[in-house]
Amino acid sequence: MFRIDTLIACIRTSTNPQVQNRTLLLLSSLAQIVPDLILNHVMPIFTFMGASVLRQDDEYSAHVIEQTIKFVIPILANASRFDTAPIISAFIVNFDFIPKHRRLSLFKALLEALGSNRDIAITLFLLAEKSVQANEKSRSVIREFGIDLANSFALSTRLMVCAYSVFLTLDNRRIPRDSYNDPPRYI
Repeated sequence: MFRIDTLIACIRTSTNPQVQNRTLLLLSSLAQIVPDLILNHVMPIFTFMGASVLRQDDEYSAHVIEQTIKFVIPILANASRFDTAPIISAFIVNFDFIPKHRRLSLFKALLEALGSNRDIAITLFLLAEKSVQANEKSRSVIREFGIDLANSFALSTRLMVCAYSVFLTLDNRRIPRDSYNDPPRYI
């Protein structure tokens, strides 16, 4: 039996980035072996990442983040009972602390791991909301990033995201989980 809570406590209490990174890699590996155990601890993992690892600007930390996203997020995306918006929100809240040159690849990796056009739409909505609340300089940076992020996807994906955006704007209900990658019925 694995004590995931002990590993979470380890990364929360340690001030050593190497210990934090190694523990995140261990959690990423465990996600492949015991996905259900990891699923119950996803939010603490990503809350921690936002508070510390996302702010680090070294290649190894970037690798750790990508590995964590690559192996933990698909488990989350496949769990029908889990809402992905809080994970996306954790990355949006920490947007200003993510090194500028790593933002696009990080968000792209996150959204590709989630695998849903709905999640791209939610991300763009949250970025738009953040830009409205930001000062003029930050607003411009966030808007440019949103455009770059949208343009990093294929045209067909962007069109589907536009359809979801219209749907979300017109109808504030949740999109059913089984139709994430299908266009809304009345668009």
